Amino acid sequence: MGRSGGRIAKMTEPSAKHAEITARLRMWLGTALDPERFAVSSFDPGVPTERSIRHPDVLVDAQGSDRAANLAAAPVLIAEVTEPQTYATDFGSKVVEYTSLPSLAAYLVLFRNEPRAWIWRRTAEGTFPEEPEMLVGREATIPLPGLGLTLALSDIYPGEETDAFPA
Repeated sequence: MGRSGGRIAKMTEPSAKHAEITARLRMWLGTALDPERFAVSSFDPGVPTERSIRHPDVLVDAQGSDRAANLAAAPVLIAEVTEPQTYATDFGSKVVEYTSLPSLAAYLVLFRNEPRAWIWRRTAEGTFPEEPEMLVGREATIPLPGLGLTLALSDIYPGEETDAFPA
């Protein structure tokens, strides 16, 4: 469950592939980041936005969140694994809500069926672009601002590409 527009909304059940990508990204970030500076989680704590409380697939929050309140205080990176039933939200209202967070450095959307990612990164001027940068293939790498890391898609998409991106 999550809150959207002031009402409680049921979240969709993730596919096995979705859960696998989420787990790999969370483990990679948890290993790569300093736990004294960042907390890496999935689904909780919630991220309060102007319109709702979101529960992203993967969240990197600056340490200092009130874990008792179960809310993120300073999200630095938010990642969602997109599914057919969440695509419109992941590329619509979540972009608007997440990129309005003052602490956010990047919003990352990962495709569940192949190594493909879209990222909105905060610019030096402090704004986000209207359109994301798209990266495709296991050889693609994604600099993650605010974290000092570069993610290789091969780290979270090992093996053969099996399902094509929908046209």
